[in-house]
Amino acid sequence: MKKWISPKMDAIQITKFDNKILSIESALYASGGHRGELTRN
Repeated sequence: MKKWISPKMDAIQITKFDNKILSIESALYASGGHRGELTRN
């Protein structure tokens, strides 16, 4: 369904999404939750 999106655009969106996940995880980690390390793969 996403075939019309160019690979470069897709990569940018994935990177943005990944950064969002990372910042959420580091916020959780900072507040004492260590799940991020396990699920990050």
